Amino acid sequence: MTQGTEPVIAPAGHLHGVVRGARTTINLRLGTRTVELDEVEYAAWLLAHGLADVGPHLLSAAALGTLVGDPSPLERLYDRGLLVEVPSDPARYRAFAEAYRLVPLVHGLGNSPDGSAWQFRIGLPGESGATAGLAGAWAELHTLGYEIWRWSAATRSLAEAGDLLVAAADSARSSNPAHEGLGGLDDRIARDHGIAIVAPLLTGWAAALQPASPTPLVPGPRGAGSPLPPPEPVDPFTALDPEEMLSVPWEPGRPDSPVARIPRWEAEPGHPGAAGWLFAVGHDGGSFYHPADSSFVSRTVRVGADDHQLDDGEGRIWELTRRAATDRLWTRTSIAATAVGEGVPDAGRRLDGLIERGLIVEVHPGTDRAVAFARAYRLHPLLHGLGNPEDDPAMFEYGVPGRFRVGATTGRTALLWRTAGQWPTLWDAITAVSGNDTEHYLTYWGLHGVRDLLCDGLAYLDLAP
Repeated sequence: MTQGTEPVIAPAGHLHGVVRGARTTINLRLGTRTVELDEVEYAAWLLAHGLADVGPHLLSAAALGTLVGDPSPLERLYDRGLLVEVPSDPARYRAFAEAYRLVPLVHGLGNSPDGSAWQFRIGLPGESGATAGLAGAWAELHTLGYEIWRWSAATRSLAEAGDLLVAAADSARSSNPAHEGLGGLDDRIARDHGIAIVAPLLTGWAAALQPASPTPLVPGPRGAGSPLPPPEPVDPFTALDPEEMLSVPWEPGRPDSPVARIPRWEAEPGHPGAAGWLFAVGHDGGSFYHPADSSFVSRTVRVGADDHQLDDGEGRIWELTRRAATDRLWTRTSIAATAVGEGVPDAGRRLDGLIERGLIVEVHPGTDRAVAFARAYRLHPLLHGLGNPEDDPAMFEYGVPGRFRVGATTGRTALLWRTAGQWPTLWDAITAVSGNDTEHYLTYWGLHGVRDLLCDGLAYLDLAP
């Protein structure tokens, strides 16, 4: 965490990137506020994440000042809370932990069957390519640091995350097998680890440092189940075929506009009898392999204030739903059939169980239940925004600054991603980007945007407080 005994400086905020339009802006999100930087401030903020050649270490104020040269941009960043001092004196740890929280920006990959059972990986799921496993900038933490990182998404501060884990370690009711590695945990150990993981997570771009939240981020423990009312019955006499191809003009209102052939479910999501779209819910904690024989034990997914343990088949169905390609309609039937084709036994029953437990939610666009869904859930953005590239300004890119691009979406979906972190519910976020007609925007654009972001690993859904 520190170099010697000198305090180090941590960058605060979540990068939204360089947005090119009528005016080019560089934006960060700090808490619920959007903060604009100039180019020199942005360069200094990036440098505050540390230097690759010195490992996962943040810089002292003196070292950062030497790199930047001009003290003026640093002073402006300090004044706006975008640079903060991480204490080196343990007597100040608690105050720091109560004032700040870490926001996970990637997924938990769990431990490795080929490595230490109590070392857990943080990164992007994948078996090959530039984003596989720990490629690039991702981190690896011991059990306690990993659990503090995971639970920071559901707690108001680092201190609250540590207190929660102390309580979990003392409780025989914990369902998470990884908590076996928390033996002997007390307040001091949790506090020290909370401070120690700040440097590797920020230098690894695996989390953003934010001010502590003044309000709860998730509802209290609720166990299993969805907060939504039962699906509304479909009238077979008015239901339309969701797969029927429609001719949709590229430029509505122009008689001579060229047309595209688009399936009804995509062009008119709220049509009568619309099929239920499936969305995976929760932040992935990865798989846990037994320390004795490296056998698979379970996969952990946090939803709200509860950890859920999934067996291998359930985990594969949850992952399939989360990363389902957006070019087709995914319903109970299609997800179950695809899972069967991939060798998951009894997929239909397992899928029904995940829906009943609230790990997958079924949403019928254009219904009251869809509105209830948007009010009951929150969209959490992941990764950093890189902005829209000069050669393709209509698109918006995500990833790690200066390292690699992970994904890209349309500007409309990017606006939802940038806005979601500022609001307590998906409904609030869509209201902020749509203006007055929230329900229409949710039906025709919002649900598509959520699917795009989940599929590309750029966000996850969680229960709203």
